[in-house]
Amino acid sequence: MPSKEDLRRLFNFLKSHLCRLNLFNTASEDETIIQNERRSTRLYLVLLVTSMIMFLVYYSAALYTEDGFIPSPSLDEYYRIQKEASLQCPCTNIAVKYEVFAEVVPTYHQLCQSALVSDEWINRLFDLYEQSWNNSTPIDFRRIGVFQFQTLRSL
Repeated sequence: MPSKEDLRRLFNFLKSHLCRLNLFNTASEDETIIQNERRSTRLYLVLLVTSMIMFLVYYSAALYTEDGFIPSPSLDEYYRIQKEASLQCPCTNIAVKYEVFAEVVPTYHQLCQSALVSDEWINRLFDLYEQSWNNSTPIDFRRIGVFQFQTLRSL
């Protein structure tokens, strides 16, 4: 077993070498530059060791996984399990159907309910367009109306 004196010598040896350690040596003889290089080395080593410890702690905690199978869990059970652990659910079917907790009731704008955007009205305008496209002016309503109402319907 090492004595106290051996441990003290080892500590002093490591301390002196770490204080003189310079990973960023530029072969400069200026004492200020050498001190900055040594400070940079110490900072680099501290950050390196800290990041390694962080990775070690993260991966040692993240590697624990428990797989379980719960057939058709209820929504409350799903939320309870999700709060207890990091839950990943590769479910293909959900137990609670959407209509139980979500209801879609569309309210249409007056224009969307209007007969002016119905298929019947647009087909009549298209018939007018086909009848008058070669004997009317480009700004004639019979020629452009069908496209305007189709645009309104798509809004």
